[in-house]
Amino acid sequence: MQIKILNKKSGRLLLDKIKTQESLTEIIRLIQYSGDYKNVAYFMSPNAPTSNKMPFFHSTYQKRWIERYLRMEYGNIDPILYYGLDKDIKNKERHYFWDDIEGLNDQQKDFFKDSVSYEIGKRGVTFPISILQNATATFSLTSDLELDDWRHKITAEKEILGEIAHELHVKAILEVYSSEEMPSLSRREVECLNLIAKGKESPVIAIELGISEHTVRDYLKSVRKKLGCKTLAQAVFKATKMRIIGI
Repeated sequence: MQIKILNKKSGRLLLDKIKTQESLTEIIRLIQYSGDYKNVAYFMSPNAPTSNKMPFFHSTYQKRWIERYLRMEYGNIDPILYYGLDKDIKNKERHYFWDDIEGLNDQQKDFFKDSVSYEIGKRGVTFPISILQNATATFSLTSDLELDDWRHKITAEKEILGEIAHELHVKAILEVYSSEEMPSLSRREVECLNLIAKGKESPVIAIELGISEHTVRDYLKSVRKKLGCKTLAQAVFKATKMRIIGI
């Protein structure tokens, strides 16, 4: 069986289409179709100031699964959200396969079995978004591919999927904060600001991101300008409040 993989060209084309779309529902469907995924889901936790303190969620999951998820209160045991958003889990990779989640209790194992019966997909992968000490959101994709094929597909797509996750997060923030002017920060700008918030200096950031110190300073200068801040401390505070980064 031929596996559909988002290559550099098709992935960039998808990202460009996402940037021109305003409807998150349409974006989620577009990602699902373009990448040939079983399902696509985006979840933003209510861990920063919002008008109603409610989680923000969009997915291609069937309505009956969402209803069952709420009825069974699966949010209290969901290992996907726990692993993606837990502030005590350090040094997470930029994505993790659901098959690799360890230490599941019986309830969580039953949760996965139940989800498969509702056509969620036999396996999945999640990209935590805006990580500092924790994440503020998750971007998940599922499939019925065999595990080796699934790992191969996601490994080939991980870079573009990371960019898509960031762009989706920006779109979600725009919807949540519809009454506020939301600056459009690039992925690199967000990464640099994240590391500044962790107390790291430009030379260290340059090494971690594999770019020049001059480029780091340019990104940070651009961030301050876009956020309308005179100092990086002000930029970190404002970006955290707007959920562009998390603490």
